[in-house]
Amino acid sequence: MPVEQSEPGAVETVSLDGLAEMRVIDASRPLVIKLDVEGVEIEALRGARGMLAGDCLVVCEEHGSDRKHSVSRYLMEENSLSLMVFDPAVRRFVRLDDLRLLDRMKRHRWVGYNVFATSGRSWKERLLSACSHQ
Repeated sequence: MPVEQSEPGAVETVSLDGLAEMRVIDASRPLVIKLDVEGVEIEALRGARGMLAGDCLVVCEEHGSDRKHSVSRYLMEENSLSLMVFDPAVRRFVRLDDLRLLDRMKRHRWVGYNVFATSGRSWKERLLSACSHQ
């Protein structure tokens, strides 16, 4: 919601791509983006399209109460990213090719479930091999 600079509690916002444009973040290097934005994940991701196209790994929360899996759907369908989740049933990271897997994993409405998204091959390999030694 737009606010005037003089309003109490006004906070200036900037997109992740905006931070790269200002050279606060070096988007030419591999990045890990961890979002904790209390329900505005998609809006935050819209401001990171440039970074999402680069060598980055996004870690964001799927809310247990969201039965449509909106964040994962956005990452997969609007950004063509590969998704992975840690599946406690098999105790390792798995590809999230079918969002119905989240139906099984989201056991509690009040819990957030981390989803990992990337287009980078090395990030996928790292995650998918992370627990293979167990």
